Amino acid sequence: MKTLNAKVLCALLLFCCSFFTMDAQHTHIINNSTASNPQIELEDETANNFTRLRMSNSNVSDYWMLAGRLTSSSNDILGAYYNGSTRFSYTEELSRFWMADNAFVAPVKGTIPTLTLDIDKHDAAYLYFDSNAGNMGTIKAFTNQNGSAIPPYLSLEAPGNSNFMTMWDGYTIFADSQLGAATGSGKVIVSSNSTASNPQLKVSETNTSDFARIGFTNAGAATNSFNIAARPGHATDKRFQVAYNTEELLVVIGDDQLVGVNDISPSANFHVKQVGSGQEGIAIENDTDTDIWSWEIGGNDLNVYFNGTNKGFWNDVDGVYTASDRRLKNAIAPMEKGVLSKLLSLNATTYSYNDVERDHKTFGFIAQDVQEVFPEIVSEFDDGSGLLAIAYSKVGVLAVEAIKEQQEIIDAQANEIKELKSQMESILERLDTLEEK
Repeated sequence: MKTLNAKVLCALLLFCCSFFTMDAQHTHIINNSTASNPQIELEDETANNFTRLRMSNSNVSDYWMLAGRLTSSSNDILGAYYNGSTRFSYTEELSRFWMADNAFVAPVKGTIPTLTLDIDKHDAAYLYFDSNAGNMGTIKAFTNQNGSAIPPYLSLEAPGNSNFMTMWDGYTIFADSQLGAATGSGKVIVSSNSTASNPQLKVSETNTSDFARIGFTNAGAATNSFNIAARPGHATDKRFQVAYNTEELLVVIGDDQLVGVNDISPSANFHVKQVGSGQEGIAIENDTDTDIWSWEIGGNDLNVYFNGTNKGFWNDVDGVYTASDRRLKNAIAPMEKGVLSKLLSLNATTYSYNDVERDHKTFGFIAQDVQEVFPEIVSEFDDGSGLLAIAYSKVGVLAVEAIKEQQEIIDAQANEIKELKSQMESILERLDTLEEK
């Protein structure tokens, strides 16, 4: 360090006597400062080196230090250090702040954000936001530089240290919960104990006559999208709907409690609008196999299909018909004889069903009795109950065959009577001849 000459020393003493006042406790610097004429100015003799101001107490070895430098390479830095470790720094060239808990590394332009928090690799970095009321919010980041089981994450915490948003491992979680392993259950997870008035996610439209909307699309969809929309605040048409582009696929009318499929204005509790002719409007598939019953409007008729085969239809004028076209059948053969005797063995009965009042009488056959003689028209329920049902529509076919058999008997008896009558007339003629003799 250079030695001060006498003139410099005298000038320094005069300066101190003019501008400093001292007492036993502190020192005052009294001067009308400006940006170019500050109260204190520190300058280091080494180019591009830091100028430092150290602060400490006599009873401890710890110290704070302020340091700054102006360089010819525009890497101008002002920092605060604790026991030699960087706590805060500002880089003029980048206009960026740096808060660190380890050795300071000068930021590189374009690679580090305006505010950087660096902390020991075993812990997370915190940024706190405090209000006058003492409520503190926190941004917390963990980069996992030490191979920890906890993945890198960024979280936002509300006052009280409860996480309300955490981004980690490609996921975003809105929840008051701890981090865990990625499960693939969703890239955005909202977890809370919701109620009807406090849902996990709420979308609100500012126009009371318009829909609040959520859209779904992907990179290969071009202009196509699915949309969920609702307008519960509309004066006369409160509805929820699911649409593909502009076509409503599902509509729920709130006030009237109506549901529409492919129809924007349902007129029944469940209203299905069939799309095109030849396309079944409603289908029901068995959960244990691939069998499907379906219904389709063809013209004005309602067609019924089983696994794609037409089984019948309801005519809009005359009622229900059963499909009986020859082209729908094979192995056609006449019925065996003996239908009449079997029908005669059946006894019609009157009865009441167990689930209705006993005074509500009806009539018919007992399925077990019919099964003994006509098992073809008795079927068992598929629900495992073992209950039996009779296809009463087929009894008419049996009746026709019975009538035909009965008619054959009648015709045979008529022929026999005719033959007997002819024989009787012949006998009478002979008797008349004998009497005349």
